[in-house]
Amino acid sequence: MFKYIGFGVFVFFGLILLGSCKKKSPDEGIDISEQQMPTKEEVGIYIYPEESHPWAQVNFLSLPATPAYNVNRLRDTLNYWVFSKPNRAKKVTVKPIAAIEIKDQGKAQTIILAIPKDDQYRNILCDDFQKWNVDCFPAKVITEYWITNHKGLGKVYIDKWHPEGYAQNFIDNFLSKVPEPAAKN
Repeated sequence: MFKYIGFGVFVFFGLILLGSCKKKSPDEGIDISEQQMPTKEEVGIYIYPEESHPWAQVNFLSLPATPAYNVNRLRDTLNYWVFSKPNRAKKVTVKPIAAIEIKDQGKAQTIILAIPKDDQYRNILCDDFQKWNVDCFPAKVITEYWITNHKGLGKVYIDKWHPEGYAQNFIDNFLSKVPEPAAKN
């Protein structure tokens, strides 16, 4: 019974989100040149190739955002969800709007939620954490629902939500990590 109620709530908020999204024809895609340099508040990230992102093999509802990543000098990967229109670009410049700390079967992970730098490629109308919590609340509910249920009940949960300032600091710290020098004998 609760399963059907949860799904009904998900569908209701999904319809609200779809109604508030900008329209775009499916044959158009983002074509962003690699010459665009991000500012301090923006980050250049890479779009995962289709079917190779960490959530590609999940037997659940469609992912509510475009999965992307960034790699630091230690070869660690930071995952992003970009709320963008269909995208053919391999690299895109984004602005973080939130960070989510999750526990995925006991393992801590941070996912950065972001929007494209260019307004015309965004599919939600919020550009900061406050608007994410108020104006884009249906998108937040769908994102929470997807994260907490895509592996089954109780396997993943959201530990904390953080605003865009925290997300930007997290990204800066992530990208500034360098390998430790080898120990001298």
